[in-house]
Amino acid sequence: MSDEGEWLHGNVNLFASGGGNAGEHRRHMESGYLLRIPETSRRLLAARGRALGGGGFPLPSEEVRTRIGFPPRSDPRITTVFTGRRAFYQREMLEDLLEWMKESGDLATGVVHLCEMTRRDPFEGSGRPTRLLGVLDGVWTRSLNGPHRLVYCAKDDRVDFLIARVRWTIPKAPETAKAAEATETTEATERTEAKEAPGTGAPSEPPEPEPHAPDKG
Repeated sequence: MSDEGEWLHGNVNLFASGGGNAGEHRRHMESGYLLRIPETSRRLLAARGRALGGGGFPLPSEEVRTRIGFPPRSDPRITTVFTGRRAFYQREMLEDLLEWMKESGDLATGVVHLCEMTRRDPFEGSGRPTRLLGVLDGVWTRSLNGPHRLVYCAKDDRVDFLIARVRWTIPKAPETAKAAEATETTEATERTEAKEAPGTGAPSEPPEPEPHAPDKG
């Protein structure tokens, strides 16, 4: 976890466990935590806007497993039980699940399992469900791994899963990263060759011709 991530995560817990209305403190801190990180805030608000407009992919847990590349096997923890609510996955959520899958299949399985538990009961269970405030009113979070959160909206007939990772920076596209690396390598090579090449200094002035002695007649 980065230093900033540790500070934010630690202060969320500090305020949540402090005196007074601990639940209200946690709601304020969780809302600010997600909104103060530019890339996370951008992705979260985009996914929320799409969910409010009725967008998203209505997917059962088993199909989510297939989409993010799980092996074709059944996991006893992930079994869709009809409760009247359908699960809708926003594009950002599916991107985050793919990232979890790259890191660890067990972590990705845990996230999908938590999504299924959330669909069954959005307001109770593991991960300390917390309703957010302000511009995120109506949005809920559950704690995941370290600084990461499962963020979702819940209604009587559907649960929209928005994001499942806190992203501190915008990841470079593979093509962009390769192009930047190639440019840096070329520039470094040119600098090295310029240093090693002889005669790279300023051109010297040609020598003046020596005066001729006058001819004796």
